[in-house]
Amino acid sequence: MVRLELSDDEARALSDALTAQLHSLRFELSAADARQFRHDLRERLDRLEHVAALLASETAETAQPSVV
Repeated sequence: MVRLELSDDEARALSDALTAQLHSLRFELSAADARQFRHDLRERLDRLEHVAALLASETAETAQPSVV
């Protein structure tokens, strides 16, 4: 398992890059004809969507003000 500590700016930059890559992969997937290529793209898309969800979850947790 890999753990990263990112500043808020770094987390936003990573989120923006992931969003752009996901958009590109979805477009490429919709145009792909070869079965194995589509399968590989789908696996990559699924992994990156999972990473994006983890990042969103972590950034949402750090953005929550703590209740005392």
